[in-house]
Amino acid sequence: MESARQSDKPPEATDMGSACELVEGAAVSRPSHIDAGKPIIRLPDEWEGRGTIAHITDRSLRRFLSLPPEVHHRLQRASAQLTAEQMIVRRRNSPSPGQQPQPATHQLSAVHQYELARFELDNLAAAAPTPPPPPPKERPLIRVRCKPKAEPREIAENPYLHYIITDMSTWSISRSSLELMEEFRITLCRWTLDAVIDRLRLSQPDPQSGPVSVALQCFGSYRSGYALAESEMDLIVVTENLPAHIQRKLSIILAQAFLSHGLAPYLLPSVEDDRSMVLRVCQNPSRKFIDMLEWEYPDLETAEELKAFAVTPLACCRNATPSQHYNIYFDRLEPLLRRTDLLRAYRICDNRVYEMALIVKRWAKARNINNPYHGTLSSYGYTLMLLHYLMNIAYPPVIPNLHKCKRYGSTEDNEETFWRNPRQIAREAARGKLTFNDQSTLSLLRGFFAYYSGPCHDIEYLRRKPRPWFHWKDAVVSIRERCSKTSKNWTTYHKDENGNIHRHLLAIEDPIKRDENVARMVTLLGVYLIREEFTRAFRIISLARPVPGTDLAWQTEAGERCEDLFAERVKRSS
Repeated sequence: MESARQSDKPPEATDMGSACELVEGAAVSRPSHIDAGKPIIRLPDEWEGRGTIAHITDRSLRRFLSLPPEVHHRLQRASAQLTAEQMIVRRRNSPSPGQQPQPATHQLSAVHQYELARFELDNLAAAAPTPPPPPPKERPLIRVRCKPKAEPREIAENPYLHYIITDMSTWSISRSSLELMEEFRITLCRWTLDAVIDRLRLSQPDPQSGPVSVALQCFGSYRSGYALAESEMDLIVVTENLPAHIQRKLSIILAQAFLSHGLAPYLLPSVEDDRSMVLRVCQNPSRKFIDMLEWEYPDLETAEELKAFAVTPLACCRNATPSQHYNIYFDRLEPLLRRTDLLRAYRICDNRVYEMALIVKRWAKARNINNPYHGTLSSYGYTLMLLHYLMNIAYPPVIPNLHKCKRYGSTEDNEETFWRNPRQIAREAARGKLTFNDQSTLSLLRGFFAYYSGPCHDIEYLRRKPRPWFHWKDAVVSIRERCSKTSKNWTTYHKDENGNIHRHLLAIEDPIKRDENVARMVTLLGVYLIREEFTRAFRIISLARPVPGTDLAWQTEAGERCEDLFAERVKRSS
């Protein structure tokens, strides 16, 4: 039997054809060739696309159900053993009369249970004989939209961009990396639950509350599918029946628990709201950062309150071993998850969105212009700038406005609803019903950098074809509708009633909470840096030509050495 594990091929948004045929929330029908004694697997309530932390296709499901009977017997025996052990633990933890009830043990979601089961079966695949492949099924002929390819003329005019796009497979995130991140997230969930249980045992019992549950739910790029290999995983604490005094101290409880397991936790103000806090956890801290942490938190093991760092410490990144960060949020659950669903839906619309987003995020990270704590823009802001270009500037539009596709979305009639059914979006995208734009990723990427770089940076390009450009002073980046700073009253610097600073030097409308400016933390120097980097990027992709005899070195037409688009930016000395 061939292995059910997927290869480390970089995830693509279009790899979802068979998954789109699964009915959401429905039980999997039993094939006729499957023995009646084998188990039936139910799909989770939500679909996960390739490149996200959990991905299921009907092909992998059929492989799971087609296993030999002895394998299912082993799984049933292991499941029974685990169930018995859980019953012993619950009986041991069950309170006597007058004692405090213990919280419910942490349970994995259906997605994670299926993933773990499929991973375990990979070890048994080598010993089992390979069954004959089933005969192909006849399917109705459906017009499938093919991915637009660059013309030879475009490749000749933009060889450097073509090289970057074809080289994406070497630095895109792999399936094995996603699995490692998800496994460590589950480990963090277990440590979090253990720490909360220990704290509950020291407090007074609340007879009115039910079973307590604490989990760390993933959102952001690892859930929407835009993650790079070095991206940080964003998590949010989801609790149920947790006492208020424990809820208020979750940050210090988690920090103490993670510190005891060799991690480096530290608290920062959220870029979303100055009153909210984010617990950042470094998995492999450097010695220098550990010393800094001990100096900032001398009594962390016994502290009752966790103070926030003034700025993001960078010492944790100066380590021979690559360090992975996890950002844990404690509030704003609904808008954060809605943002993730919206970005994931736009990624499913067209694979060019995914390719361009990875290149833009890698460029912003390499040039050090993606840190709101240092006055620049977050990766979420750059993604919105890209979607704004693909929706409102590129012609024909590459992606539709999902907030205006309400006939496919929720039955609620309000402006907050959007088309968020991944299966329907993937099906319509595969049939070519979402866009008539046939430009290649190469052409769109060049236009994106040209749009934000300014009006007069490529005279020859302007002579051939006039192009629009972004008005940094007055325009607003929006994927809801066209608007200006004046119409949104974003023309002055001010503080709101919560004390949050709003500069509005760069205006990017949050599509979920439209009164919020995603770029409100960008300083005057940050705006200059971002504009300068857009100009630099457009100049490089316009002038770079391969050195004769090699495709690894680039030069201008005058023979001068051309700088790499992803070269790290050197800070200027004052």
